[in-house]
Amino acid sequence: MQGDSQVVTITVSDPAPFIARDIANTTANVFKREIVEIMSMNNVKILAEATAYEFQSPQH
Repeated sequence: MQGDSQVVTITVSDPAPFIARDIANTTANVFKREIVEIMSMNNVKILAEATAYEFQSPQH
């Protein structure tokens, strides 16, 4: 049900934007896989994957 929905936001800071992107996406995928065992949830979805661009500056 939509009323029972929860959103988890993953934020990663790293001087290299591509490394930050990879850490965020890996963390999200591991969470999605492991939450099934931790909380018996099988309907977890990743709403948006992290992206990175060359010469991207960190968000504050």
